[in-house]
Amino acid sequence: MGYFILKFRKFLFFVFLSNLGFTNTVVCTTSIISSVIKDISEGKIKVRTIVPPGICPGHVDIKVNDLKLIEKNGFLFAHGFEPYLEKIKNNIRNPKFEIILIETKGNSLIPENQILIYNKIGGKLVEIYPEYREFILKNLEKKIEQIKKIDDEIKKMVMIKRLKGKKVICNNHIKDLVEHFGFEVVDVYGRKEDLTPLKIKELIGKIKIEGIDLVIDNLQSGKDTGKIFTNEFKIPHVVISNFPLALPNTETMRETLYKNFLIIINTLEKWKKLN
Repeated sequence: MGYFILKFRKFLFFVFLSNLGFTNTVVCTTSIISSVIKDISEGKIKVRTIVPPGICPGHVDIKVNDLKLIEKNGFLFAHGFEPYLEKIKNNIRNPKFEIILIETKGNSLIPENQILIYNKIGGKLVEIYPEYREFILKNLEKKIEQIKKIDDEIKKMVMIKRLKGKKVICNNHIKDLVEHFGFEVVDVYGRKEDLTPLKIKELIGKIKIEGIDLVIDNLQSGKDTGKIFTNEFKIPHVVISNFPLALPNTETMRETLYKNFLIIINTLEKWKKLN
């Protein structure tokens, strides 16, 4: 009899959550947020991501199904920089609607920011889904240790490969990430459509004076923008990602960070052998 009473209580609890509007599918704007939710919930919480990982977060259309799910849940996970958040607010009639902001200063892939993001999302998930509290908190601790481990490995490799101080130019959205890898960023540029003749001339001047070891593009801002400089000056070129799932084997932010780093060092080593 006690077994059936316990089952009935669990049933009432889930009915209560349903009446609040909570479902086991969370809507978030980018794969940064969705990857964290998947990572620490391990399938217990489903995720719908508005922005495909390979494109700029500012260049998407909101789907009706996403709005319906956001309306039902009454919340949306976002960073705060998305230009369409106001549009979502204006189309949601749920009076308790909340945008759960996961903000950081600087690139999200930098390990300190990864940990901050994990803690913010994990804390909010245990509020929304208290039935998973112990499971999420235990996983959260384990994932943060994995972030620290990968960061330590990258720092060791920076020293071994003598990357610290190598000069680069890169997309402006990855400047602090590239600096985290130990590079000296001589200058930055934006999207290809924003490159004016004056800016191109300025960058060419910097390359001639400073002597650049590498040009680094951000996939989401345009993967071939920097090639106009590499073709001219015979400098190696790489493309890295700001978002998980855009490159192979990058399910999480820590895997994306490590993949980016490997792309850079492998390119430099190949270039050195060929030249």
